[in-house]
Amino acid sequence: MRYSVEKDGTMSVVEVVAAADGTFSISVDGGAPTRWARTRCASGEWRLGPVGQRSWAVSAHVEGDAAFVVHRGVAYQAVLRDPRTLGGAAAAGASVDDIRTPMPGAVARVLVKPGDVVRAGQVLVVVEAMKMENEFKSPRDGTVADVPAATLRAVEAGTVLVRLEPA
Repeated sequence: MRYSVEKDGTMSVVEVVAAADGTFSISVDGGAPTRWARTRCASGEWRLGPVGQRSWAVSAHVEGDAAFVVHRGVAYQAVLRDPRTLGGAAAAGASVDDIRTPMPGAVARVLVKPGDVVRAGQVLVVVEAMKMENEFKSPRDGTVADVPAATLRAVEAGTVLVRLEPA
């Protein structure tokens, strides 16, 4: 399957091909494919890595066309544009402007408030999950429109933490 992936305003073409042995190959922007293996560790958590090499624990949540991934305590967000479902996120109400948590946890710190101007990469909210602090950073420059997250509040996977509007 071929996807257009937007992260931090940059588009890439990612091709994922599943193999009969449970591995899959991934190529980015037409580069040489790399074989990857995955193993389910816990609910919503996987170990991913190139075949025969070190793997990493990754938590992931996909909602509509939005993918939310946490690796080593850092949260990443990208928009997946599957040609078969292009526009599905808008119909489902998902937005790249919504910063969401991919896993359940508790909000440890909220570092912004509505009206704050933020830069790409700036930490907005910290969520504690599985005894790790996960930083949720702004995917782009913008202005904070809303902050539904509240310190010490429990959150479920997919919960909106911060809403951004264009700068």
